[in-house]
Amino acid sequence: GDKFDTGWIDIPHDLEMRIDLHNRTISSYTFKSPKYNGSLVNPGFVYHITKKKELIPIYSLALSETETALRKGETADLQAKYHDREMNSANVDWKSSDTSVATVKNGTVTARKGGTCTITASIEDNWKAECSVTVVSGEIYSVQDLKAVSKYPSDNYVLMKDLDLGNEEWTPIGTSSEPFTGKFDGNGHSVSGLKVSGNADCRGLFGKTKNAEITRLSVYGSVSGHEYVGGIVGLAENSSVSYCVNYAGISGTDQVGGVIGRCYETAMEYCMNAGNVSASGRACGGVTADLYPSGKAIFCLNLGAVLGGNELTGGITGGSTSGTVTSCINAASVSYTGGRAGGIAGDNASYSGYRAHNYFLKTARINAGFSVIGTGSGTIASATDEIVIALKNKILGGVGGNKKAWPIQVPAKRKIVAGQTATISVTGCDGALSFRSSNTSVASVSGKGKVTAKKPGKARITVTAAETPFYKKTSKTVEIIVVPKAPAKVSAANLSTGIKLSWSKVSGASYYVIYRNGIRIKKIEKASTVTYTDSIANRNGATYTYTVRACSSEGAGGSKKCSVYRLKKPSITYLWAPFSRTMFVVSDGEPKADGFLIQYSRSRLFTGGKKTVTVGKNAGLTVFIDSLVAGKRYYVRVRTYKRENGKVHYSAWSSVDSVRISR
Repeated sequence: GDKFDTGWIDIPHDLEMRIDLHNRTISSYTFKSPKYNGSLVNPGFVYHITKKKELIPIYSLALSETETALRKGETADLQAKYHDREMNSANVDWKSSDTSVATVKNGTVTARKGGTCTITASIEDNWKAECSVTVVSGEIYSVQDLKAVSKYPSDNYVLMKDLDLGNEEWTPIGTSSEPFTGKFDGNGHSVSGLKVSGNADCRGLFGKTKNAEITRLSVYGSVSGHEYVGGIVGLAENSSVSYCVNYAGISGTDQVGGVIGRCYETAMEYCMNAGNVSASGRACGGVTADLYPSGKAIFCLNLGAVLGGNELTGGITGGSTSGTVTSCINAASVSYTGGRAGGIAGDNASYSGYRAHNYFLKTARINAGFSVIGTGSGTIASATDEIVIALKNKILGGVGGNKKAWPIQVPAKRKIVAGQTATISVTGCDGALSFRSSNTSVASVSGKGKVTAKKPGKARITVTAAETPFYKKTSKTVEIIVVPKAPAKVSAANLSTGIKLSWSKVSGASYYVIYRNGIRIKKIEKASTVTYTDSIANRNGATYTYTVRACSSEGAGGSKKCSVYRLKKPSITYLWAPFSRTMFVVSDGEPKADGFLIQYSRSRLFTGGKKTVTVGKNAGLTVFIDSLVAGKRYYVRVRTYKRENGKVHYSAWSSVDSVRISR
């Protein structure tokens, strides 16, 4: 049979087999095809043929690292392996996608400047392997830069732009054995798409910090874990966290907080939580789960709902042994399933050194009637408007100077058919929304963003997100384009010269477009014209589907369809009145029809006294009609009909013939 070499082979059958080109044998399965039947030459490698119709190499080239991070000036050695055997790096072709970031020679990578590049190793027969190299400079511009922080957790970093992690599983920066000990300045930027899942401890954007500083950073996404779970940090030890905001949903078992899971001798200042926080076990707080020992929560704000488990639930902190809570606000609901709970703190534990003052509960909904502090004897002083204003300004000033505008996202334009409704989709804000139309005669809008299109034209809908403690009032506009609605009625009838379309006039339409079987055939320029005859559609026995679309200067509007079965015009071949008060009507057969209708009258225009006879056959027609008035002239016409899809279609009437009835 035919022979084949190593490479790509197209096997046109769904099968799997193992081919050893080295020994020229086929193991496990054999195969046959018009082109190949198993005779092998040129031994080389082992391949696997699959129903995907391609050869997948079992041997492959790989590198010792698929991604790595280096500081500027550092080097790293990459080892190439082929079939799990190390290769001499001098026999491998090495290339860098960006030599300004990192260079490579014989497998040794040298970091040049901050950034990310790809190192490619290749050998003969087009075998390749790649390694992503990130050079850490302290300035974070990409997700790869952020990941590289884990390799150098003692350095100082500045976030240079907003980052989106794409909801891919994130490995927290800093572990219990190697915590983050450097400084991280979020620079007023955010990290969105954060996803941390599973049941491990120390979960958050940062897992564990020690003697670290984190400031001016916000996160969006979701974080879950077992113990020490928070949006910014899972476990902060002897650290400082300031001007940070969490928008992520946080859930776990024990020690679960919105911004920080546990504040161990850590100061947390001017931080806010806006994500929902829940714990099934012990210690759950809107901003932090626990301030033990000597932790501080100063000028912090919680806007996210808190759902605690069996012990210690609070709007700001769950537990606070020997900790300090100063000038904090909880403006969200606090719920729990058991144990101690409070609007600000679940427990001040009655231990020495605990201080609680300047609390402010703004419309907090606290279930089961518990109070500011669940148990303990901390001091509570009333908050003033100045404290609330100061808190807003401090947090806003730290995160990004003045208040940021809501990142509202709305469609730039929206086309709606007159008479229909649509709801404007708004994302990127949590503030109360309001809507206003610039032209209510064209389109009106409800308080929930439901737009009602009234007549063709244009209107601008202004969407406004209300001011909140952290965002200023922001507006965006959507251009609403209202196009004409569809004609209420569309009909089609057979004529001798073609098919006649008729439709109802549409208010606001300036022209109409006609389609036959999905193909545009005519533009009706005048809005007052509501009929059109298609003289091309003359194939007897064919079904034609027509669409009439109403249009205006704003664009194409609604449309309506109708179908008609084409029947050619029949004729009367013989009309005879040989006997008294009777006549015979004869017409040729029509195989495309189901039957005939014969209509006769003493009026040439069939305006009165007409009668109709239906004959359910399509063969040659000969009909005897009696009981006529002797001596009078009768006018006769015929047409065919066809039943299709529950509708009866008629041909055009034949030419009128007449006969005088015998006495």
